[in-house]
Amino acid sequence: MDITVIAVSFSVLLWLYLSSVILTAYVASESGRSGVGWFFLSFLFPPYMTLLALAALPEKKEEEWLDRAARHPTTPTIGQRLGRS
Repeated sequence: MDITVIAVSFSVLLWLYLSSVILTAYVASESGRSGVGWFFLSFLFPPYMTLLALAALPEKKEEEWLDRAARHPTTPTIGQRLGRS
């Protein structure tokens, strides 16, 4: 095999791999998850596996998180516990 064919094949495979890793990060960020975290996770595991894992997880919604946080009162400070404020 010619070295040029090997170099071009490697370049195409590298481009496909990197684009799928970037796609995984984009899908993760659009579903409310950490795009950077899923980007690096795609380097540890094949990108098709991380995309399947993302598809299996429910979409995180910021509104749901804010509603849940609003329902649960915050922990009172020491001053509030002692009746000072």
